[in-house]
Amino acid sequence: MIPSVYEWNWDLGHFIFMGAFWSVVVLMFSALTLAVYRSLRNGRRAPRIMWKETFHDLPQSRKRCRHEISKKVGDKVCDHEFDCGTCPFHAQQISTPEPKASGGNIALSSLGFEVSPDLTYHRGHTWIRKEEDETFAIGLDDFAKRVVGTPDEVILPEIGSKLIVNENGFEIRKGRSSIKILSPLEGEVVELGDWEKGWLLRIEPTGGDEKLKQLFQGETAVKWSVKELEMLMSRLHVRENPFQGRRGALPHAFPEADWENIWNDVFLNV
Repeated sequence: MIPSVYEWNWDLGHFIFMGAFWSVVVLMFSALTLAVYRSLRNGRRAPRIMWKETFHDLPQSRKRCRHEISKKVGDKVCDHEFDCGTCPFHAQQISTPEPKASGGNIALSSLGFEVSPDLTYHRGHTWIRKEEDETFAIGLDDFAKRVVGTPDEVILPEIGSKLIVNENGFEIRKGRSSIKILSPLEGEVVELGDWEKGWLLRIEPTGGDEKLKQLFQGETAVKWSVKELEMLMSRLHVRENPFQGRRGALPHAFPEADWENIWNDVFLNV
């Protein structure tokens, strides 16, 4: 049925058959190649797709624009997945610089937890600090530590792991709950810390400074912290600051609260 094979004839019928046969072969090969390409491409894009879905599922109250938080604009929900570096609205607003915090930690008497002017904060309650060797240390902020308390286990990525902004950076186990902590930066893990050191990861950053624009510093970090405090008070159904007069972990002070759902809210888990 093909040239050089018994019963092959150079006639119109055989030419039509060969044309159809090789068309099917080429079509199947093209479909297989395309499927492999899409699989590889989607594998690289999977974390971004996951964050897009997570962001979509967040309640509106957790998606407030940073410029509403800093009180530069009125009511506005972020529609850019917290990616300020590529947000046209953010580009319009940055002509007016955000205010800087005064020196020293915000007094514990005002909020009940620390907000440091030396740290930069992510909405998922991690902080970053630039080190002398241009790497960044990452830790859990004071608000989050007080809300969680001492964890049963902290699961850190391996050295050499690649982290992606807003994707899983590490996990905290508390009782039967597993809390996903979002990475505030994109980069490679070069060193591991621990709970006692105060920092948990050190990473070599990639992705450029555009990825830093979604983070909070100075007075904006303070105003964001106030919003987080208000959210927590509403979840605890209290009218007074739950941190005031307490140095320990809040779950001990409010044992009847639905802490699993509170942690989901605080750490942007859905």
